[in-house]
Amino acid sequence: MKKYFVFIMFLLAFSNLCFAEDGQIIKVQLDGEFINFADELGNVVNPQIINDRTMVPLRKIFEAFDCNIEWVEETRTVIANKDDTEIQLTIDEDKAIVKNASGDFSEIELDSPAVIVDDRTLVPVRFIAESLAKDVYWDSEDRTVVIVDFQKLLDIFKEKVPYFNNLSELKTLDMKSYTGSSTVKGTMQYTDYEEKTNNEKVTVKGTLKASKNEDAEELIVKLSTTGKSGKILDMLEEQNLKSLDYKFVYSNNELFLGRLEKKNYVFEKIFGSDIDVNKTFDSFDSYENFLDYIKTNLYTVDVSTYSKIKEYFDELSVIFTEDMISLTSKNDRKTIDIKLDISKLIGLLLKIQNIETNSSEPNLKIMVNSHAILTKNVPQSSTSTFEISLLEEDSWEKIEVKLDLSTKYSNVNKKTEINVPNI
Repeated sequence: MKKYFVFIMFLLAFSNLCFAEDGQIIKVQLDGEFINFADELGNVVNPQIINDRTMVPLRKIFEAFDCNIEWVEETRTVIANKDDTEIQLTIDEDKAIVKNASGDFSEIELDSPAVIVDDRTLVPVRFIAESLAKDVYWDSEDRTVVIVDFQKLLDIFKEKVPYFNNLSELKTLDMKSYTGSSTVKGTMQYTDYEEKTNNEKVTVKGTLKASKNEDAEELIVKLSTTGKSGKILDMLEEQNLKSLDYKFVYSNNELFLGRLEKKNYVFEKIFGSDIDVNKTFDSFDSYENFLDYIKTNLYTVDVSTYSKIKEYFDELSVIFTEDMISLTSKNDRKTIDIKLDISKLIGLLLKIQNIETNSSEPNLKIMVNSHAILTKNVPQSSTSTFEISLLEEDSWEKIEVKLDLSTKYSNVNKKTEINVPNI
């Protein structure tokens, strides 16, 4: 009986010290690369689960983080230094110490302390990574600890796109409320590369009136189209869009569309979401806000996550070119010029939010060029050009829209009334 009791106790103890519940080897990935836990003799010491925490060989994990390591034999304490952070771990002690550059320190309670197993010192990987300001995730399918150094990614992006923070200048505009009135002139052109007699050009003209206060935004669109009968006019007439008199109201993450019927706008809610649209675009006004936006939309993390995040930063560096935004100032007068491919920006936002788009849909491109004049940081007027092209895949047809807007601003920071539909 005594032999069986000892055997059972051995099994219980071993259940807390294993590679993984299903026998698979646990891996650790740092910035897309798997850490090799082989020592200088080629002997591999795999990560282990102890007290439900992933423990890894001390020297290998600290070397992966470029830490300097010191071993204090008298107290059996490991001291690791990286930049302004110092980590102290004592074998079999359930508390660790983390110090910063100013000498302030925190005492952290560990679920699983550093231990020595088969002459190898194992340390808790999550605690080490998070103490060094890394983000740690668990990919259960691949049995992998995924560690991402977001700050390193951000520093690389800052070097590639040093002018990204220029967008933050737009946040300084003193415009809590305003009214903007625009005249619109433009064209819609249909091109049939196989049959030129089908080509068509339509004239667009009208007005836009935009209003904003602290609670809502409103846009009134009044546009009309004229031209010879053809594919564009037929399509617009079929969709009842040949002449527009619409009112859009956005408030509390909801978008309402009002169509003019018998001198009154009849509204319907066409968009309602937990996504704050303004906050989404605010994520592009600083490096840190964009990084927070990415992290907020990491709904699932696996071994492919790092490469995806790196791809987001690479795409953003293509969108935000050096001439995307320029600012000039003289006394109280400031001018802002913006050149932006909105379609690429929207595509990146959808990708980050893990919203799939249909690759068979028409190729849509939206470019905007804007020139604004400000006095004492308050907009006075602006001119903008929107160029939209729609090219059907595997087709010889193309639709191009070009709209020129001339805008005057009034009632800046004065009381502006906007009625939000109660639907």
